[in-house]
Amino acid sequence: MNCPSNPEILFVWQIAVSTEHQGKGIAYSLLRELITGASCTEVRYIETTISPSNAASNRLFRKLAEEI
Repeated sequence: MNCPSNPEILFVWQIAVSTEHQGKGIAYSLLRELITGASCTEVRYIETTISPSNAASNRLFRKLAEEI
């Protein structure tokens, strides 16, 4: 969902993939589809809340930032 006050910011509250499907790139694919879609044409930044201990989410968003 874009921040109502700033359409350049996409706020991602949570992303989750069931345990049996983790490590297959599903979360990355979902985020890529989201940010390249018509509803996110103005998005320049992604804002999220990730605990420093959540290594998987940190890797996911770091990879996304590097490849966009």
